[in-house]
Amino acid sequence: TVADIGGVRGRLSRLLNSATQSSGQTGHDRLTSLLEAANQWSRVGSGSTSTAAGRAEMWRNALEAMSDYPLTGIGLYTFPAVSWANYVYDVVSPSFQMNHAHNTYLETGVDLGIPGLLAFLFIVAVVMIKGLRLATQGATPDIRWLAAGLIGGLTANLVHGLVDSALPMGHKPGVIWWAMAALLIATDRVVAGQLPVHCAIGDALKAERLTRMPLPRHDRLLVLACAVVAALALATVALLPVVRLNLGALALDQARLRPDLSAEQRAACLDRAEELLKQALPWKAATVNLRLGLVENERGHIEAARAYWSQTPLALSYLLAQGNRYDKLGLHSQAEPWFEHAVAVAPSSSSAWYHSGLMARDKGHLSEALAALRKALDLDNFRYPATERGETYAALASVMGAQGHWAEAAALYQQAETVSSLFLQQADVAWALYQRDGNADAAEDYLRQSIRKMPQQVEPYVALIDMLHVVGHDDEAIELGKKTVLQFPDEIAPLLALGRVYMTQRAYPQAEAMFRQAVTLRPSLPEAYVWLGRLAMEQQQPRGAITTFTEAIKLSPEQADYYTLLGDAYQAAGDTANAAESYRKALDLDPQNAAAQRGLDNLP
Repeated sequence: TVADIGGVRGRLSRLLNSATQSSGQTGHDRLTSLLEAANQWSRVGSGSTSTAAGRAEMWRNALEAMSDYPLTGIGLYTFPAVSWANYVYDVVSPSFQMNHAHNTYLETGVDLGIPGLLAFLFIVAVVMIKGLRLATQGATPDIRWLAAGLIGGLTANLVHGLVDSALPMGHKPGVIWWAMAALLIATDRVVAGQLPVHCAIGDALKAERLTRMPLPRHDRLLVLACAVVAALALATVALLPVVRLNLGALALDQARLRPDLSAEQRAACLDRAEELLKQALPWKAATVNLRLGLVENERGHIEAARAYWSQTPLALSYLLAQGNRYDKLGLHSQAEPWFEHAVAVAPSSSSAWYHSGLMARDKGHLSEALAALRKALDLDNFRYPATERGETYAALASVMGAQGHWAEAAALYQQAETVSSLFLQQADVAWALYQRDGNADAAEDYLRQSIRKMPQQVEPYVALIDMLHVVGHDDEAIELGKKTVLQFPDEIAPLLALGRVYMTQRAYPQAEAMFRQAVTLRPSLPEAYVWLGRLAMEQQQPRGAITTFTEAIKLSPEQADYYTLLGDAYQAAGDTANAAESYRKALDLDPQNAAAQRGLDNLP
């Protein structure tokens, strides 16, 4: 009632006033901070990914999926896997748990196809029409208010569905919407005399039934007409290439995304996909050639796959997106083939050479990385010039620094900042300045300027903590670290930086507290486990180190360095067999891993 609402509003107002008086904030400031926090909780992706850009990217890919799977859809609960495997994501982070398309209507169309989307919209239209009729023509206030309330709840949900999947098909929260729709339809049928009355408002419903004109009964004819139209439509589209693309794409997805298939079943799916996709040509030739390339890639026919990819302008973006996806997840061995495909398919692309150079640098092949990165800058036709050009200069600077050419590295870092305002690797720039000049003054000044320019970015704070620690100003580093942890409570980088300083000072309890807080904050990231393991090794506790290094490997099994650390822990514990196995695993992942080879050679 109005009185109840007024009472709730008064209690909320008193609560807000008391909270703001105690915190020193005005009501407006407090409300603003709460809304900002809610916006952070609802962000799509991670890091600097914006909600709008992330949603726009998912909507674009959902529309593309609807055009590729218009008849059958991709099936319930499959959007994340199918979308990541087949479409380009540059904004949404691979670590983001993308459960749906963040739009009810697109999600329905993607999952169930266009026929399923039309059926859903038909149901919505019927429910809303019947509800509006009850809300406006009901004979009693009870009926009108009941219908109005249900219509309001359904409408709010449908409007919210434009920017999120509030009721995705098959997901548990959707039962609320369907329950409200069912209650509205049941109410309509009760007042129409089609159902017996068994409820508390029976008298009102009976009165409504007596005053309401009989409805025309064309339901069965309407259903029959819809069935005939649907049958004719299916018979018509059965001969169209779009259906062959739809079915061929489904067969390819089965082969790629179902690990439970046997080799024979997988081969049969690939054969069927190839047959259907070739029959679909020339419909959506770019998409069909991209998927035919994926068929050959799954078979291991690399040259045939690249031949198909060379015929489609979609290939470069797709190959780079797949490589970036695996690279950001730490699966470098799975990322490398995609970047190699990109260079082979588009040898005149700066973006392809840039990513190839990054992979070579991360593998320690510095000469190869240097040549690839310089090739990228010489071509200078980046897909995203505002960011990739600066990142290429930065990568080239890191290679020069690894080779000991610190003056060139510092100049390249500064050039990277000049051409790209998004470049934020202050730690690398500061380290290059420190190595070039032989003192920390220039590096510290640079980092303090970065903090003044970007006080909301955590990176320069962490870089300054590390730099102060390197030059021996540990007390100052600890003081800054404590302030940074409080200023950025949702970031693990300050916790790890402060923990490292404590560890070198042999303040082991404080270091462990920082690392464990980082684990609690981000249990899916391996770095905190690695530092807990290092701390255990520092305290001559190899068994504890084995446990934490093993946890890190579970989270990132492609990191060769983690296996090397695990081998060191096993060796310190006297378990030479497991130490040897760990070192060999590290060498399998990275044959150039000198630390693993040295550890293996030192075993008795």
